[in-house]
Amino acid sequence: MIDFIPHEKGVALKDVSNFLRVAGGAPLNVAAAVAKLGGRSQMIIKLGVDGFGDYILEEVKPLGVDISKVLRTKEANTALAFVSLKDDGERDFSYF
Repeated sequence: MIDFIPHEKGVALKDVSNFLRVAGGAPLNVAAAVAKLGGRSQMIIKLGVDGFGDYILEEVKPLGVDISKVLRTKEANTALAFVSLKDDGERDFSYF
């Protein structure tokens, strides 16, 4: 998954005008942490045959996470999540 994180803080998602693209999602974060701590981790996922799927693989490969089981498909796009952080600390998500 690609997380799009707003540059603006405390702004509703509908009002955000500028995002930072980050390879993320909880499963990737855990796999990266395991690899960083010297453990073996592997991504078993399906990504779209698109620029976002390419980006995720480029970001994950140097982390030491095994990507040999990653499948690619033309039938769906790579998942995207747009996230904003409200003033009260709650997050607002929109998934695609």
